[in-house]
Amino acid sequence: MSPKAERLYRQAEAAQQRNELGVARDLLDEAIQWAPHADLYLAYADVAERLGSVERAISLLQGGIKRFPTSAPLYVSLAALLALRGRTDQAAATLRRGLTHNSEAATLHWALAGLLVDIGDEREFAAAARHAKKAELLGLAEVKEDPRYRTLWFVTGSKLGRQTVACFRAAGFEVRVERLTDEYADLTVHTEQPAYTDGYGLGGRVLARCFLRDVIDWATLLQLADVLADPPYQELNRDVVFAILPDSSRWHNALYRFIGDSHEAIVPLDHETLEGANLHQVLDRWLSRRNLFDDRFPVSGRHFYGRELELRQIRANIDDGRHTGIYGLRKVGKTSLLYQLRGTRPLDLVVYVDLQEIRGTGQQDCAYLFWAIARRLHQIVAERQLLDKEQIDATLQLGAVRTYSAIRQPQNNALRFDEDLSRLLDALDADPTLPDIKVVITIDELEYMLPISDANPGFRGYADFFAYLRGVGQRTRGRVVSVVTAANPLVSETPNWGSRENPVFQFYQDVFLPPLDEDVCAEMVQQLGRGMGVSFDRDSLALVYREAGGHPYITRQLCGHIVRGYDYRPLRITRQIVEQSLETFVRDKGAIFEEILYRLETHFPEENELLPFIADGVVEPAALATLSDQPIERALRHLLGYQIVEYVGGEYRIKIRLLHRWLRRFRLGQTD
Repeated sequence: MSPKAERLYRQAEAAQQRNELGVARDLLDEAIQWAPHADLYLAYADVAERLGSVERAISLLQGGIKRFPTSAPLYVSLAALLALRGRTDQAAATLRRGLTHNSEAATLHWALAGLLVDIGDEREFAAAARHAKKAELLGLAEVKEDPRYRTLWFVTGSKLGRQTVACFRAAGFEVRVERLTDEYADLTVHTEQPAYTDGYGLGGRVLARCFLRDVIDWATLLQLADVLADPPYQELNRDVVFAILPDSSRWHNALYRFIGDSHEAIVPLDHETLEGANLHQVLDRWLSRRNLFDDRFPVSGRHFYGRELELRQIRANIDDGRHTGIYGLRKVGKTSLLYQLRGTRPLDLVVYVDLQEIRGTGQQDCAYLFWAIARRLHQIVAERQLLDKEQIDATLQLGAVRTYSAIRQPQNNALRFDEDLSRLLDALDADPTLPDIKVVITIDELEYMLPISDANPGFRGYADFFAYLRGVGQRTRGRVVSVVTAANPLVSETPNWGSRENPVFQFYQDVFLPPLDEDVCAEMVQQLGRGMGVSFDRDSLALVYREAGGHPYITRQLCGHIVRGYDYRPLRITRQIVEQSLETFVRDKGAIFEEILYRLETHFPEENELLPFIADGVVEPAALATLSDQPIERALRHLLGYQIVEYVGGEYRIKIRLLHRWLRRFRLGQTD
């Protein structure tokens, strides 16, 4: 390049950095007129492309090749632009023409190999392998870092590999080989086709692990579920994974059971199904086996929906050192909210205690509760390696005791716990590298602990336990806080428990957990449905919300009942399908309502007894007041707080219409 052309080239580079593309174009045009050079044509074509004129860039590169027929970069750039325009045959012809003029250009050999991999039929793969090998022999070592290189050797070295790539590409998927080992190849496949993304929940990049040998151990396939839980690749779909094997038939029964019991789906492919190349049929067969709506356990992470407002309020309370009570019906999501809270407080020591589980051990003593909290605190500190192992046992002495039966004089556990807690806070304060860590004690199912009814005398020492929580919160200035869940705020509404003063009267900040908002409920239904190949139209979503009242558990159970009646996928749910399912749901799924109302029946009979009367048309406040010789205002306030009942136009009515139907049919013996 002449000195003047060099100067114009540098000026054009500076203009591009200032985004003055028109100026850069004129400078490069002048430089080419003065002293043509391959680099000038490449730069000029780049500017033209950035200005939106791809055809002009193609024309410039073609002109450059006429002047410099041995310049490999000109052929590579021209082929890339042609491929971008979908003219892959012309791109391949351009690179082959370049090789006739410069057969020893490694970049030309690899550019042609990569293009042939993208084209992707079996004949082209063989040619691609030859050119890739030549590029390596000519010293282009970086080709091994290109995903197309891995794809190439995957398909040329294995019939199963060729079938896999051909099947997914025929279905319109982009295929990328992420990793090659002696045992398996990891591919990620991606498509924007709604038939797959919306119809089967195959959004993002979907993992397809191709096992190069027969799998003889079920644990090997089960590892795929662990991969989904901790994805090794970016933007990975965490619900569906393909397992590609030489013969998958031996694992079908095990995979059927896995899909039936899990959120995740492992979809098998093998020589036979790949040869048929009908991915829709395979997905219909396997994804119809799972019912994601049938989740009966607390959820967190990506399966947790809504509750942002409540979660924000609880986190603010913790930050301010305020104790929180979360109240709501059974199955409305209180435990799931505690799980989610734990995930959003990664710096704090969040201890979760389930009182129902403790009562199931036969222990109804707060001495056991103090030990259970201390034990979990010990485990968390050890898992996070906040202290040395020896220091942990010396600091958390009560928590270091592995079994409750090994404790001598457990009646002293409250004092032992307090000493543990004081030593822990001092040890954390002594390390300047640690952030300000709070201890958050979350207690689930509070009714099991309190003397709410004659049937439940409560845990021994419950009053002293709550007095301690209040005291330690004040002493540590909010560094130790508690979050409890219960059906209603009786724990802090009642001034006295028996003859004793309630130590937490008006102590907890109330957070009622209402049903989901309609848009959040629709999002939950649609997202779970997508993972099963099930979609809902707008009218069906509105009817589901109206009937279930936004209660997340009832909503999921209703949707699960609906889709269970259809074996084929994709499935589109309409309003008519929902309407046809309501009667059988109320008839067959009464246990759902019995489970939800169990807590009211057991601990809050006044609230439970009001519901059939409201369902029977006793809806005015004055009429309801005549049903009891005790004030009913608190019971009604709680029912409103649960949002199981609403007050509209001076009348009470059941908000969850499915519950209203069930009460009338099975509590009142009426049919509408």
